[in-house]
Amino acid sequence: MIEGRALDTIELSDRPTESQAHEIVFGYLGHKKFSLKRFPTGLCHYVYEVMPLGQEPFVLRMGYSATRGHIAGSVYWTEQLSPLGIPIPKILHKDLLGLYPYTILNRIPGQDLGYVYSSLKPKQKQLLAREISHWQVEVGKLPLGNGYGFGFSPSDPRLKSSWPEVIDSQIKRARNWILSNNICNVSHVDRVETEAHLLKSYLEAVQARPFLHDTTTKNVLISKQRLSGIVDIDDVCFGDSLFVIGLTNMALLANGQDTDYITYWCEAQQVSGIQVKALNFYTALFCVTFMGEIGQRFNRETVDVDMNQAYHYEKILDILLKS
Repeated sequence: MIEGRALDTIELSDRPTESQAHEIVFGYLGHKKFSLKRFPTGLCHYVYEVMPLGQEPFVLRMGYSATRGHIAGSVYWTEQLSPLGIPIPKILHKDLLGLYPYTILNRIPGQDLGYVYSSLKPKQKQLLAREISHWQVEVGKLPLGNGYGFGFSPSDPRLKSSWPEVIDSQIKRARNWILSNNICNVSHVDRVETEAHLLKSYLEAVQARPFLHDTTTKNVLISKQRLSGIVDIDDVCFGDSLFVIGLTNMALLANGQDTDYITYWCEAQQVSGIQVKALNFYTALFCVTFMGEIGQRFNRETVDVDMNQAYHYEKILDILLKS
């Protein structure tokens, strides 16, 4: 989620169009009739639901020159994670070398957790939290990374030398984004940076253990009030798996939803002691990241700025840094 959001500077002329998506699907299906509809939530890829006449729907994920590594990473991690039994899509076809790299995947039924969260009962949230925690534990049994942060593979050259370096990179980017859009006060980032210094010993001790960093209120699919699949895994993160809990916590707070799911997830993962402080810090880190995202275009044609959203994030940060 985090790495892919720095791609908003790519010229629109370099990006795939719907007609090019039609060409890819036509080549895959032959002369069979089909329709397609783009998912509106993608920030990095151009993702379409394809509905062939008389057949099960499937998904087309298209990239472009700047995201070729993401598509290749999704292929690599699908190969690594599928044997673990994680409910991720199967790759039906792929092309990593063309002008617009893509994968064609089976369509897992369900909606993102964020869309159905308010309809879930406490027991259903608890079961989901236990399932996600279980799959994170299984991913954590894979080999450690050669470095820290987001990797298309364990030896990705993008990996950093320490977990604090990853955190520092996140802080710097939030600062740059806030400065570029001039909507929120950059002093909020200074406050989070101070908290990072207080957790220095904890952060320095983190191992480069893999986890799925995007199993948040997005990419976790729910069907019939249960987990049906996990999607959009282009890379994994090597470091502290509390990081993704912090992101999910912030996503729920941002939408004004309860955080019971986070409580259940922490129980399943047996979060205690200094880990509680670390989780609170990660949530605050993502709070200033969300502030910086306000006004950013990413791969959208236009974007609206909601000042009430900015004020809401500031209130959340005040509460987090007082706890």
